[in-house]
Amino acid sequence: MKKKIFTFLGICILGQGILFSQKKLPVIKANSISVDIKDGNTLKKNAWNIVPEEKLDVYTTSSKKVTFYTDIDSISFKIDPKKEYNFIILLKGKDSARTQIKYVPSRLEILKGGEKYNFSDQRLIPKFTYQSKENEDLKKIRKELRLDSIAGKGNELSQIFNLMHWVHNLVRHDGSSNNPTLKNVVDLIKVCKAENRGVNCRMLATILNECYLSMGIKSRYITCMPKETNFDDCHVINMVYSKDLKKMDLD
Repeated sequence: MKKKIFTFLGICILGQGILFSQKKLPVIKANSISVDIKDGNTLKKNAWNIVPEEKLDVYTTSSKKVTFYTDIDSISFKIDPKKEYNFIILLKGKDSARTQIKYVPSRLEILKGGEKYNFSDQRLIPKFTYQSKENEDLKKIRKELRLDSIAGKGNELSQIFNLMHWVHNLVRHDGSSNNPTLKNVVDLIKVCKAENRGVNCRMLATILNECYLSMGIKSRYITCMPKETNFDDCHVINMVYSKDLKKMDLD
């Protein structure tokens, strides 16, 4: 009998402890499940849904200040990267949703924290050459797409920018699209027109790369890998050498 009494008292004390710890958390009220969030200087409309069933709903930010706006209330926090901010959203006066704001460093902060370049690294870089614009396939591309007209008669830099803007306006970016079977510039453009579709960054870089090479502009596409070892995505850009500037540039 005493054991049951002690167990009951233990449950009561535990329950009171949980209730007491929740009472210390800030509480905001809401009648709608939709929440607007001001993250730094950016206001995100309908950015958050209140889910009372979640044990803890975590919002991550890289900003210095975050404000949650319900339909009838709000709460703001000045973010310290070393702290986590917990509060309760009380939905329709009865359902409590425990919410947390947690700081995560931005991509730029992560990169800034990286090590400096090791200029003594002597690992072998394979030699390569740029395809000559006199290559028959490149001459065909230049003629069929009328790239001389698109590039214009200005200096080299203006031609580089004209071709880049032309590709940007001609084929839209669609990161979720499947790559077409034929991956040369002429067929990629034809498929996009025929199917009213876009292509991912790798295919866009392929299009621009072949346009540059066909005009005698030294270009290659570069796959940019994330800092993390495990990842499921990357980005592809063009690296172009400018004779006028005597250096490489990224598009």
